[in-house]
Amino acid sequence: MKAKQELSGAGKGNRTPDSTLGRSRLTTKLYPQDMLFDRRRWRYVGYLVGIVFATSIPAAVSAGTLPSTTVSFSSTTVVRSQTLTLSQYTKAIIAANAMVPAGTVTFARTDEPLPPLPPDQKLHGKPYRLTATGVTAWPTDIARPAYVQIRLGTTYNARNIWIYDHAKGAWKKLATKIYPGRNVAVAVVRVTDATVVVLEDLKTQIGIASWYCKNSCSSRYPTLHGTSNHFPIGSMVKVTNTLNNKSVTVKIISRWGQPAGRVVDLSWAAFAKIKDTNGGLIKKVTVTSRLSGTSSTSVPATKIPAAPAADPATAGAVARITPGGNPGSSVAAYTVMDEKTGKILAEKMSTTPRSIASITKLMTAAIVLDTKVDLAKRIIYSKSDATAYGYLRLQYGDDVSMYDLLGSLLVGSANNAATALVRGAGLTQAEAVAKMNAKAAAWGLTQTHFVDVHGLGVGNTSTSHDIAKMARKLFVSYPRIRAMTSMLKYDFVVKNTGVPHYIKTTDGYLTSTTYQSYAEGLKFAGAKTGFIDEALYTYVIRFIAPNGAKIIVSILGADTAAVRYGDAAKLAAWAWKEYTWTE
Repeated sequence: MKAKQELSGAGKGNRTPDSTLGRSRLTTKLYPQDMLFDRRRWRYVGYLVGIVFATSIPAAVSAGTLPSTTVSFSSTTVVRSQTLTLSQYTKAIIAANAMVPAGTVTFARTDEPLPPLPPDQKLHGKPYRLTATGVTAWPTDIARPAYVQIRLGTTYNARNIWIYDHAKGAWKKLATKIYPGRNVAVAVVRVTDATVVVLEDLKTQIGIASWYCKNSCSSRYPTLHGTSNHFPIGSMVKVTNTLNNKSVTVKIISRWGQPAGRVVDLSWAAFAKIKDTNGGLIKKVTVTSRLSGTSSTSVPATKIPAAPAADPATAGAVARITPGGNPGSSVAAYTVMDEKTGKILAEKMSTTPRSIASITKLMTAAIVLDTKVDLAKRIIYSKSDATAYGYLRLQYGDDVSMYDLLGSLLVGSANNAATALVRGAGLTQAEAVAKMNAKAAAWGLTQTHFVDVHGLGVGNTSTSHDIAKMARKLFVSYPRIRAMTSMLKYDFVVKNTGVPHYIKTTDGYLTSTTYQSYAEGLKFAGAKTGFIDEALYTYVIRFIAPNGAKIIVSILGADTAAVRYGDAAKLAAWAWKEYTWTE
């Protein structure tokens, strides 16, 4: 099985499906060999419900309908088992003589609203409805009257099939068998009207464990400690080796990007308590936290720091020392501007409109902050917030703060953070776009136009000159935007699940001493990256000179990320040397 890594940023690839945000974790789970599918067990499950006839009822799928299949039992067919198939791996099987005297059974995908889920559980995949009519209950003399098989997606969390019994109005967890080789879950159903779902246990992960620091563990940490990308730092978790049933409780002291399938790393002292004869790896462990309830108090409230002070330029460009042409650059368009005076120091194709990609998000952040919304406000992530590509890996129902979304937007360029933010600010996306265009007009950005809040649309257009003017306003008037776009990373924890997210900056200039060396003593003071196929690489960055002058460089249409970072730094350094400046 080939593992695909979950990337940390949403700059390059904003319109390609390989760039995502959130937990530093490989997205394809690798199963140890001893967990692979056992065909003998699968045949046994089929035997439990009698002979399954080859004829199955195809799922009815048409425009506007959900997959559904129904089978009717007559007095002559009840003696045979029947299979209701929605897909190759998702089906329900009714045992022989279960439908006495006669009736119908329907197995279907459902979009009915689910009742509140049990604590610490979240939906995995789609919900289904299994309904039998003509009988009020399955026969008690048949141990396994019906069972369901559901295809699974990828996760590290423990999974079980649950049913919502509509007669009793209650959830029930079923004894579930997972077959990793085919990636399906199987469980027996004993009620005649049930919503059937697979739920992930947010308190438990399953995978591989390893060890570290055999002889060099820091004295700052307890002897029994570990690292995990799932459980909050400081939480206590129980790690059980399922091969020998030995357990140890450890404190999570850090997090890092574990390889695929490895859900926890343990200090040697902890590992030694549960290890078997498998060397440095334990092939299968369960890791269970002490979180309880869907509003865990172990996750601290988001602390909103005070906005930094305004940072206007204290010096400006006076005159060019050596009159002549513009500095060279291979990008399609650029503008170099003195922030204090608004003077253009150098330019190329600066008034030609082009697509600007995620630079759009600067204006989105501005109009959200204009609403004076409380950044501590909690938002429940919903389906309406979802976007394609370059997105923050949230689940529907996740509880996050406006500040977390703002950090995800400006540090990691998360597209779905933009849509969630404007909703949290009480705006529709259309209203937000209208405000963005109105602000652009008020600032004199005559060639700037927005069509969405995240920058995925080609119709988000501007010029390098207008982008420099916009940055001149934004980085002074919105110091919180300036501060967040200067962060190397932003971390937060989903309140209701305890799941941490680690967002790395999309700005390669911040993480490269090579690009920084091109700026020759100028300091970074805010920036925003962008990329879609039609725009290529876009960038706006603000530099501080030793005398307090501010130099803004905007770049549109760079062929590579390296070109935008390197040329931006070189253009700013050129301006600093080429002009005389007031003190």
